[in-house]
Order: sequence, then C-alpha cells, then structure tokens
Amino acid sequence: MTTFLEEVVIDLLQKTLDFSTYRIVMPSKRAGLFLKNHFSNHSHSTHFLPEILSIEEWIEDLAKTAISPNTELLFALYETYLQLPIQKKESFSDFVKWGQILLQDFNEIDRYLIDAKAVFADLTAAHKIEAWSRSEDPTRLIKNYIQFSKSLFPLYQAFQKQLEQKQLAYQGMVYKKASENIAAHLEQSKYNYCFIGFNALNHAERKLIQTSLQQQRATIYWDTDQSFLEDPIHKAASFLRQHQKWTYFEKNDFQFVGNHYKQPKNIHLFGVPKQYAQANKIANILERIPPEDLQSTALVLGDENLLDPLIHSINNPSQALNVTMGYPLERTNLASLFELLFATYQKTHAKGWYHQPLVQLLCHPYMQQLLQGSKNNIATKLIEDIQKNNRIHLSTAYISQQLEDQSAAVSTLFRHPNPKPLQIVTACKNLILALKEKYEKQADAALVLEHLYCFHSLFQQVSDLIQQYPYLETLQDLKHLYKEILQSETVDFEGEPLQGLQIMGMLESRNLDYETVIISGLNEGILPAGKSHNSFFPFDLKIAYELPTYAEKDAVYTYHFYRLLQRAKNIYILYNTEPDVLEGRERSRFVSQLLSDPIHHSKIQHQIWSPDFETQTSRLQHIPKSKAQLQALDKVCEKGISASALTTYVRNPIDFFNRYLLGIRQSDTVEETIASNTMGTIVHDSLEDLYQPMVGKVLTEPMLKKALQLVSEKVMEKCQLHYKHGDVSSGYNYLIAQVAIRYIQQFIQSEIRLCNKHQIEILSLEASHEHQFVLPKLNKTIRLRGFIDRIDRFDGITRIIDYKTGTVDAKKLHIRDWDCLIDNYDYSKAFQVLFYTLLVTKGKIDKSIQAGIISFRNSKSGFMAFNAATPLVSQEDLDLFCEQLQHLLLELYDLQIAFEEKEIPSLPF
Repeated sequence: MTTFLEEVVIDLLQKTLDFSTYRIVMPSKRAGLFLKNHFSNHSHSTHFLPEILSIEEWIEDLAKTAISPNTELLFALYETYLQLPIQKKESFSDFVKWGQILLQDFNEIDRYLIDAKAVFADLTAAHKIEAWSRSEDPTRLIKNYIQFSKSLFPLYQAFQKQLEQKQLAYQGMVYKKASENIAAHLEQSKYNYCFIGFNALNHAERKLIQTSLQQQRATIYWDTDQSFLEDPIHKAASFLRQHQKWTYFEKNDFQFVGNHYKQPKNIHLFGVPKQYAQANKIANILERIPPEDLQSTALVLGDENLLDPLIHSINNPSQALNVTMGYPLERTNLASLFELLFATYQKTHAKGWYHQPLVQLLCHPYMQQLLQGSKNNIATKLIEDIQKNNRIHLSTAYISQQLEDQSAAVSTLFRHPNPKPLQIVTACKNLILALKEKYEKQADAALVLEHLYCFHSLFQQVSDLIQQYPYLETLQDLKHLYKEILQSETVDFEGEPLQGLQIMGMLESRNLDYETVIISGLNEGILPAGKSHNSFFPFDLKIAYELPTYAEKDAVYTYHFYRLLQRAKNIYILYNTEPDVLEGRERSRFVSQLLSDPIHHSKIQHQIWSPDFETQTSRLQHIPKSKAQLQALDKVCEKGISASALTTYVRNPIDFFNRYLLGIRQSDTVEETIASNTMGTIVHDSLEDLYQPMVGKVLTEPMLKKALQLVSEKVMEKCQLHYKHGDVSSGYNYLIAQVAIRYIQQFIQSEIRLCNKHQIEILSLEASHEHQFVLPKLNKTIRLRGFIDRIDRFDGITRIIDYKTGTVDAKKLHIRDWDCLIDNYDYSKAFQVLFYTLLVTKGKIDKSIQAGIISFRNSKSGFMAFNAATPLVSQEDLDLFCEQLQHLLLELYDLQIAFEEKEIPSLPF
C-alpha cells in the first residue's frame, strides 16, 4: 500500500526542488516524523531535508510570539477582570467556571478574524431581546445579565493590552498577528512552503495559506477521495469542497484526490457490550493478526479511557506497542493520594481533623510505605488508635506528636489546621521528596519516580503561580488551580513510533495510513463527540459570523473517520451495545452510514459479540469439621461457652465458626453517632452503678428517688467512658444520650410504683455464674458461663432478669415446640433466659423462679416472663431445655455435621 505521505514525498522528489529553501507545514508534529522516514526511504541522492513544522509552530514563527500556557492565561484574564469597574467581583473559584469559556470565545474571535466590537455588540443586543418582557422595570438578575454582556468587550480590550505588556498571548492572538504579518514575511523570507494534509481551516489559516499560494510561494496537497468529494452531502469532504472554490484553484490542480475508498475492503463491524468487553474483543482481534502485519496496524481509541483495560487485555507482553496519547497524570495512584489530602484539608474545622478522610489518607499505599518503621507501621498504629479510642476529631498537636519522630515530611502536612495555599503546596512538595528518597532505594521503582517527578513539577508550577498572583487565598482556589493543571498533564509512554502496533487517539491518526485499522468506541458522544455549546455566543450568532458550531465539529470527526478507511484493507469497528442510560450514547451515525453505504454495505460483516464467561452462582459456605476444629471447640468450652455463642450458632453456624473457632472479631470502627450496642452498654452500666447500693436490700421509694436524681449524671459519665472522645453535648448523639436517660428514668419510676405495692429485694447485679454441664454420650463436661444483669426476689419469687434496650416480642418467650430453641433464632431470648436459669439453679429447681426480660424500648410491658401463662419456670421446663441444649452441643461436636451457612446476612467480621 502506498500511503498519502509516500505519494507526497514521491511527487516532491520528482520535482527536484531545492529543499534547503523549503518549509513543509503539517497539521501535527507526529505526521512529520513519518514524512522524514519516507524521505529517507525514497531519496536516491544526497540533499538537504526540508524543514518540517506543525501549523502551530509555523504560525508562532510568523507572529514572533509563542502561545502561552492556558493556566497562565486564565490568571491573567482574572487579573484583568478584577481591574474592571464592576461592583461585585467573583472569587477565582467562581470565575474559573466561566472564565475558561470566555477565553475560548476570545480565541475563536481572533482565529476567525472577527470584528470583536461588532460581535460583542450583537451579543448584548441578543441578550436584551432574550430578556425582553412587558414589565417596564427589569429584574435585578436581568440587569446584571445585560451589564455582564456589556462588560465583555471592555474586558477583551483590556485583556489584550495586559497580555502585550506581559509578552503573553493566547492562541487566537498569535493567529491574528500571523495573518497580519504574512504578506511582509513572504516579501522578506527566502522560504517556499508546502502545506500537506489539511482539512478544516479557520479564517486566519485560510488567509495564511491562500496568500502564500497566490504569491506563488507555496504548493498544497490535500488528502481526500473522489467518493467523498463528488458527493455534495458527504461531510467527509465538506471543508474541502469549500477550499476548491479558492481563486488559486481556478488555474491550479486540486491535488491529491485519490480513488482508494472504492477498492475492496474487509469490514468487520462488532456490537460489543460495555468497555471492558471491547478491550477483550480487541485483544482477540490482535491475536489473529500475524506479527509481521502489526507494523502496518493502527488501533484508534474513540474513548481514550479504554487504554487501561486494553493494555491489561493484550495477552502478548513482548508485542511491540507504541502508545501515542500519553497516560493521564490524573489516573495515576499518586493523584489519588493528593485527592485524599485535599479532602482531609477540606473537612477540617474548629474541632480538629476529621477522622474519615484522615484514615483514608493513612491507608493509601504511599503513606503506608512512607510510615513503615523498622518494627511497625506508624500509619496502621495511628489508625488503630483512632478506632480504638473513637477519635472523631483529632487535634493538630496529637497528630504531630504521633508522626513527628517518624517522618518530618508527613508531620508538616498536619502542622496547620487551616493552612494557606502556599503552605499546602510546600507540604506536598516535601511529601514528594520524602517519597522520592524512599523509592530511590528500590530497584523496580522507575515508574513511581517518574510520577513523583511529574507531580513535583506540577506543584512547582502551582507554587510559582500562587506567588505571582496573590489573590489565590482559599483551599478551594488551590484545588481548582491544581485540577486545571492536572487535567492537561500526561506521562509519555516509551515506544518506537515507526515500529509495532500503533495505539492512538483519533487526532493522532491525521495524515497517517495503515493497511489494518481497528476503531473502538463508535458511539454518539464519542465518535462523533456530539452537540456541545461551551460558549457565550448563541448558535444563530455563530452562524451569522461564520464561527464553528457543533455541525463543523461533526464534519471534522467525519473527515478523520473516513480518511482512516480510505486506504485501509482490513477494518474492524467496535461500538457499545449497552450505552449508559442517562447519557444516551447509542451507536454512532457512522455505523448507520456504513451499513447503508452503496459501495461497501453488502460486504460488511456485522455481528453482535459478547465475551465467553463462566457464570458463578453464589454458594452457601460448607465447612466440614475436622479434629483440629473440635480441639479449638474444646478450648472454647474449657474457657466457658455463653448463651450468645450458642445462639450465634443457631443463627448461622458459619458466624460461630468465624468468631469462636477462628477468633475473627469485628474490627473497631469510629462511631460518629452512638451505636445501638454502645447505647446498650451505657444503659446496663448506668443501672448497675445506680442499683449497686441497693444490693441485699428491699427497694424503697426514697432509695429509688435518690437514684432517679443521679440518672443524668451517671449516663453522661458512662457516655464518656464507652463513647471515647465522642461529643454528646449536641446533635444526634445528644438525643441518643437523652433517650438512654429517659429509658432509665421510666424504668426507675415504674420500680417506684411497684415497690409501693410489692416487696422487691435486689439479690445481685451483673453477677458471673457458671455451671458444669455433662455430656454423657461424649464423656465430656462443658463449662457454661454468663453474666446475669439482675436477680431479685419479687414477693418471695426469685426473678432472673435480662435487660434489653431493643424491642422484644413477648410471643417469642412462649415455647410450644421445644425444637425451635435450637432451630429458630427468633427464640434466642427464650434460650437465653433458660440458659441463665440453668446457671443459677445448676439444673435443680427447689424454689419458685421466674426468668424473663425487661425491654426499655417497650417499657409498658414491664417484666416479660418466660411462658407468661404459667410464669414460674418448672423443673420440667428446665429438663426439656437441658435436653435441647444437649442436642445442640452434640451437634457441635459431631464430625459428620459440617458448618453450613444459612441464607441470612452473616455477621460482620
């Protein structure tokens, strides 16, 4: 296959030009590299290579002015905006939202050589018409809207003056200046020009090229096909049909117009669900291409976000690849570190550093690496302390104390609770240097060091801008600036552009031809990009002044798409069959055009493809018992097994296995609000302290009233003990503490009413009880143990009481089928009170006993006894319970019965 650039080189060499006086101007620098290679391959004699420039380099040379970085221009525009006589100035953070759009509009005005005064006057008039109403007095909002329109032209003029003073320029300024200088330049310059492969041109570019052509100082080579150029409605040649009307082409040939598109092509069209499946399919296609043919293969990514999954999907790691677009710096792991750092600063207030983003920051791999000591990890140790002591907010002094001796760079991050932007940037640079020092000692850290260098350069740029423009005062301003620069930064891949598979974006494919082309992401909103209107100028005003709209952008994408197909022989096109519901993105109009193309539609192989995958059904865990597990169970039983352990087994045997045999416990978490189990502990401990002086005594009204006065103080004391470093003075936690106080007060008040009618004697509180339970079949004795909240004597009847802060269903304390005790977790409360009865009586009931629950949530129910219809626990009841308990323990020890997960949510571990 002879490529377009080869055709150009062959034609130029045949004309035997003096290339020492020639300059070749191309749309991009990348195409220039391939052009040089073709000169090398086709030259048969020694001669000077012509100077090859991109269009932007040539225009900067003509204007004698370089295009300034976008971020610096944005700052200069804001500085100009502050100098305007506007009453209320916006902050930089608010300005950025519309300043970028305005800068783009200024660019277009100058690139298209528009009379700025006229277009802004028309914009103001259009806004006035838009805001017109029958009301004589417009609203304040409308007045501000019109006033803003009127201020745009003065801002445009002042901005240009300021840039000239600072020797800065935006792209449009440079293009306009170049178009003004072209005539003088051609008179003075010795160079002739050759323009290669252009399509869409703005008015400044048209003037530059046409002036060069008309003065016989240039030649131009177009890259198009008869199939598109002769079709009056085909958008692939809509710009070129306009260029054909130039005066120059009335007497000169319009070259090159090929006839390649009609040649036979193998076109494969694949509808593929989602991005990762597209990456999988592309890898599948590449495997079928012979290695020697990859040299002339291009993979064009419509959506460059596909790069990550694609690289991981390619199975041959030794395959030569050249990635042209660079890897976005914002996708690196280091970017996530600084994102977390900014989040940590944002959520800091008067109480200190908020734990949640701080813990996430400390968990980041780079922080873990930096704070790894010789004996332990300081970051992990600090996280454990935060969780153990429930530190919701941490003071600067506390963090500094924990980190000072370990890493000065890390401790400086938290030295100032409300740092200035420059202090944050300095701390970030110190952090990068500390990481550099750490990773320099590792052999395989070249990529990390490259990322660190890029971020250090980025923060140095931010630092320079902050010092140059002192109005950046807030963290929000800094974050906007940081993100603005970060989004434009990439890390270049190492590769050989002339060898192997070429992976590129659509714009990188300009002027290049390949025999095999793979194009992904052919969906609306990607290829083409779709309708977007980031401009202050309305659509009709753009049409009037010949400014580009979405229609022109569509035509640009159409040209690039079909130019890729022109000379290709093997074409693979992929689109997403499962577009995002909210974003639309149905298959691209290019797909529909191809399927109805009169030239190739009959030969297109179109199929819907989905990757092969194995369905994995979620299976319930099945863990066979082993002798080692029974030995672990023996240790649990020797130490003492509780009612909660046994009811955990009834609820889900896997939870019992994890918690009691493997010893996997739920990790500590910071409670921002008092958890239900913490509240239960607070209520239990408060009642124990309040009733402790009454143990061994008959309750009287004075005793209980004295305790009633101490409830608030006691609950707050227990809150401080169990809700460590938590604030209960306001908000939701205050309400929870008040609920706990109310629970206890209501309970004591009900006790006062009861003690006036009944005799209640407190026998014990939170007492530990044990019982040696014999399993004759296994010749084992199991130690049962438990803490009983309260045992009292009520009118001569001993009551075994368990407190609950949650709701209790009294029906679940009534047993009809005794098997339900070990089969149904709903009856766990009945199991628990009978278990406590066994501990107290040792299996022999020789006096009147009641066992039951007092629920603070449904306090009106009072004491809810086991089997309330016959409230006394009989020996028969206890014997039946012991029989069920034996069955449960024998099941635990049975090697033939595995630990089977039940279809209920497992407990968190």
